[in-house]
Parts: sequence; structure tokens; C-alpha cells
Amino acid sequence: MTALVSLIGGQHVPNLLVIQEVRPDRLVLLVTRGMQRGKDQLLQALLLGGLDYRSRCETVPIDDENSAHEVSGKLDAAYTTRPNGEEWVVNLTGGRKPMSIGAYTFSTTHNLPALYIAE
Repeated sequence: MTALVSLIGGQHVPNLLVIQEVRPDRLVLLVTRGMQRGKDQLLQALLLGGLDYRSRCETVPIDDENSAHEVSGKLDAAYTTRPNGEEWVVNLTGGRKPMSIGAYTFSTTHNLPALYIAE
């Protein structure tokens, strides 16, 4: 089983492309209060493309989008509760730069593969 961590930002296309390519079993979405609509748009776009992740999606709420430390800490907490044997892949694309830095720190700490889509 594979879970894909994605940072929700103003543009959902980079996340959409990675999800379509990786085809994870589950999504772990980091979402700030201001980006809840972005999460909904991403899930809707996936559904229109034949990928329904609505019941296979965990939302990790981020209070401070400018805190790499919070992002890394919240991912650590979510990672400890993952299903046994589930592999995680971290998509560094999306969100704000501090969110990407926090996700990168998390991925290197746990020796997890990380992806980044350049524009």
C-alpha cells in the first residue's frame, strides 16, 4: 500500500499530475484553513478523471502555513499512525515554501522518496 503526501496550494494541477502518475492507494493532504477549497477542487478534478479518493483521503490541518516546523511535526504525528506496512511518498510541490521545506525535512528524516514537479 502506498500513501502520497501532497501540499495543497493555490494550484491543484501539479498535485493532480503526480497523483495520476503515482496512483497511490491513499492521499495525505496538508491543508491550511485558506486552502480547504483547493482540497475540494483537487478531489473533484480527480473524481472527474475517474479517480475517487474521497474515502481514501486523510486531511492534516496546518495552522501556520509559514512554519516548516509545524508541517514537519504534523507529518511526523500522521506517519506514526499510518497503517502497518504502508509506504509513503512525499510530493514537495504545492503549498507555500515553508510547507515544502517542512515536508522535505520530514521526508529526509524518515528516508522517504520525495517528488517535485517544476513548472
